[in-house]
Amino acid sequence: MDTTELVQEYKDIDEAKKQKDKEDRRLIRRTLREIERQKQKDLREKLEYRETVRRITAVSQQEQQKAQMREEEEKKEDLRFLKESLRLEKESEARRLAERQRHVEAHQSRADRIAPTTRVDKAEAATRSAIARYTKEQAELEKKELEQRQRKKQAAEDNTEYLKRQVQERQDRKKAEAEERRKIQQEQEEDAKAYKIETEAKERNKRLENMKQQNLLLQQIEEHKRRTDMSVSPTEIKLNRALLEQVKEFKSNHLSRALPRRCQKDDSDSDDN
Repeated sequence: MDTTELVQEYKDIDEAKKQKDKEDRRLIRRTLREIERQKQKDLREKLEYRETVRRITAVSQQEQQKAQMREEEEKKEDLRFLKESLRLEKESEARRLAERQRHVEAHQSRADRIAPTTRVDKAEAATRSAIARYTKEQAELEKKELEQRQRKKQAAEDNTEYLKRQVQERQDRKKAEAEERRKIQQEQEEDAKAYKIETEAKERNKRLENMKQQNLLLQQIEEHKRRTDMSVSPTEIKLNRALLEQVKEFKSNHLSRALPRRCQKDDSDSDDN
């Protein structure tokens, strides 16, 4: 094999390498776009989930404001983290492409220097040396690229796991807050119910005691009338009758007021049931 064939073979190898580099760059750009689209999709889904949870969760105005502020901060942090990840990936890709371009230009420069060589032995030796160096450098470059891809893959997995942990922690925190609000509301309702029952019992006992006192007074008056009916003066009889009429009227009025309240309470209880 003469020098021209060796140089041509080297150029063919280099051209194939350039084509492979071009395809690799297209693949990397497409992968980066897919990663970015997936992250944006995940972020949109996360934001939609937060909005849905915010709408269906019944909280006070102050709690809604606090929750909204936390969501805004978390949203800003997620966006910042996403932008930083994309920036680091783009910088890493730019460095890798620049390094590969430098190697390609270096090999091309050596090939251009070898081509004009007139002596066959020197040309063959230079070509073999260039091919050996190219093979060695290519192996090292592929090793670096493999390590870089592995690091990038690990970083993407760590990023995904980190985001999953964040989402899970926020969901757990919101569930705990909702459960705490439910317990507080339940305790307040139970306290209000107990207070209502206690108040109604006191009022009922008070009404019964009043009626008991009224009945006792009425019995005393009637008993006194029965024992002294014939021994009192007409004036005392009139006074006792007047007092009796006042007591009866008072009892009648009190019962007439108590009865609507009792009916109203029964209606309220039936409405509650």
